[in-house]
Amino acid sequence: MVNLAEIFGVFSSKQLLSREQCQGTDYFARIFLLWFVIVFYALFGAAVFSALERPLELEAHCRWNRQLAEFVQDHQVPSEDLLELLRHYEKAIAAGIRIEARRPRWDFSGAFYFVATVASTIGFGMAAPATLNGKIFLIFYGLIGCAATILFFNLFLERVITLITFLTHRCRKQKQKTRLSKRHIATNMNTQPEHGDSQEDWKPSDYYVTLILATVVLLVNCGASGLYSAMEDWRYLESMYFCFVAFSTIGFGDMVSGQKAHYEAHWVYQIANSLMIILGVSCTYSLFSITAIIIKQMLNWILAKLLSLHCCRSQGCCSITTLKVKEPANQQIRNTSNHSGTCHVVKASLPSESKCKCASTAVETVCQSLDTANSCPSFELEIRDSYKLSKDDAEKEVFSAVSKNCHLSHHLSVQEEASAARHKH
Repeated sequence: MVNLAEIFGVFSSKQLLSREQCQGTDYFARIFLLWFVIVFYALFGAAVFSALERPLELEAHCRWNRQLAEFVQDHQVPSEDLLELLRHYEKAIAAGIRIEARRPRWDFSGAFYFVATVASTIGFGMAAPATLNGKIFLIFYGLIGCAATILFFNLFLERVITLITFLTHRCRKQKQKTRLSKRHIATNMNTQPEHGDSQEDWKPSDYYVTLILATVVLLVNCGASGLYSAMEDWRYLESMYFCFVAFSTIGFGDMVSGQKAHYEAHWVYQIANSLMIILGVSCTYSLFSITAIIIKQMLNWILAKLLSLHCCRSQGCCSITTLKVKEPANQQIRNTSNHSGTCHVVKASLPSESKCKCASTAVETVCQSLDTANSCPSFELEIRDSYKLSKDDAEKEVFSAVSKNCHLSHHLSVQEEASAARHKH
């Protein structure tokens, strides 16, 4: 005998979580999960960078203390006077003064470069206002400038996605036409209009767009790295590092382009540098936005799995919805009358959504006539509050529903025979 209680997934439980409760905890769980991932990622990054950079820092401290002691000993200079001189030099560095000649920071071109780093939120840190009036003006200037630049980045992202969608749609359509022409079925395209509708509604997936944007960002970084390697005398990997730090608006300020006093083709390089930074920041911002969507999808998938286990195992939540008849089960109940009826029983299928549906269970059986062209009307019996039933009682209820529906179907077929006989006479 088939265990219908197991087929329909009827479980006994002491406590049920309502659907509203599951949805209410979904938002807080998503925030907590994202916070946990960020904290874990930060701890992982701190451990890696500490292991990589801490030994060099300790070595630099030891080397500096040794050089300072040797200088004091060789030149017979009081250590207090030397430290006072070094403090003045630190202030000079903050003002942009270096031993090697550098371009002026606050002439018009230098100030324009500064406001570009402010509006783009790069903030290299190699220049900052020193006067109180300049600091106050920066607050209001940056408020409007950063907001306008972020709006530009969002509009740029929309145009990029539209362009990628258009190009991929054209390529896909051309590829399908080529495939159809090779198979010699191009004449059948007019008889299948639904394919054209599906082609019009088709859009590339987030992963496909991310792959394309990552390729574009990589090409922009490679081209900009070649430019900076030639003009700034940096190694290529150092130029790649600078491009990522600048284009991602991290902006450490340890390496900044365009700060030498003299360049070959100075104005050409300054224009190319500005265009590279604008293009690189826009493309990288678009890539980060699409990547954030994928991370959100991954978090939703993890959260759905966790909530599914929590609702359906820990709390014993029953996730059975009204059954839909799709195909007959292995067990079929047949009548002994002339019009044999087949009672179709299907297994309960879990909902496609990952949310917990703690609702009442409805069991549906459909009886069909085998010798008629059209199937007879279906009968539905709902077993409410099935979570209150034991396993044996649930099995009895299911068998009762099956038997009742099949008897009703048999009675209807007998009535149809009698009606047909009367019309015949």
